Amino acid sequence: FPEHGGLQPRKFHDGLLKAALARGVTVVCDCPVEELTRSGTGFVARTPAGDIRAQRAIMATNGYTRGRHGWLRRRIFPLPSYLIATEPLDADRIAALAPGRRMMVETRARHSYFRVSPDGSRIVFGGRAAITQISPQRAAARLHETMCGIWPSLRDVRLTHCWSGNTGFSFNHMPHVGSHNGVFHAIGFSGSGVVMAPYLGMKVAYQLLGDGRGQTAYSGTHLATRPYHFGGSPWFLHPGEFWYRHVVDRREDAEAQG
Repeated sequence: FPEHGGLQPRKFHDGLLKAALARGVTVVCDCPVEELTRSGTGFVARTPAGDIRAQRAIMATNGYTRGRHGWLRRRIFPLPSYLIATEPLDADRIAALAPGRRMMVETRARHSYFRVSPDGSRIVFGGRAAITQISPQRAAARLHETMCGIWPSLRDVRLTHCWSGNTGFSFNHMPHVGSHNGVFHAIGFSGSGVVMAPYLGMKVAYQLLGDGRGQTAYSGTHLATRPYHFGGSPWFLHPGEFWYRHVVDRREDAEAQG
């Protein structure tokens, strides 16, 4: 893709935060909303530090939707994304691995994604180490094995970093913008949150203000639940993990080998 690109999510987040602070937005860290209830014409957000009263509210929690937000919790489930970084490699080795320095994504069900680090010294590799939470050590080992299946020459390369974060999936893998019982939401980005969250965050803010610029096709998507998802821990991911690892991955490996 000639126009394919990438960004550093942390720097992007920092830029958005600085822009918000410059415009007078109050940002409160380490203060989770444990409950959001109606109060007259507005809402009360209950936090460990005290209550916050507001006339309007937006839920933008995606893969971190917790607590008593039951309606959304039954419609969104978290899937962890794991990444690793190799030790620094020499320039010739990097050039042999990725001569075009493009962003790379697999079309296989395991959906690995990888790139050369911005400074050109490492391989950064991400993917489905698991669809449930596992330790960084196990995730790193699994991703290293997957990476070496693509680049066997990296078998002797050490890893220096492993990290993860939650994505938030809807059951139809489509984002949704709308409201429920007066609470607005932009949620369910299903693995595309770096791109979709800022765009749909703008749309839901316009909707909250009653501005026509909030119109979007993603207000017409169906944010459905399933009878087996009760809003707690998504137990159904465990059999899904077995299916992908022992059936889908093996079938795709066999097809790749001819």
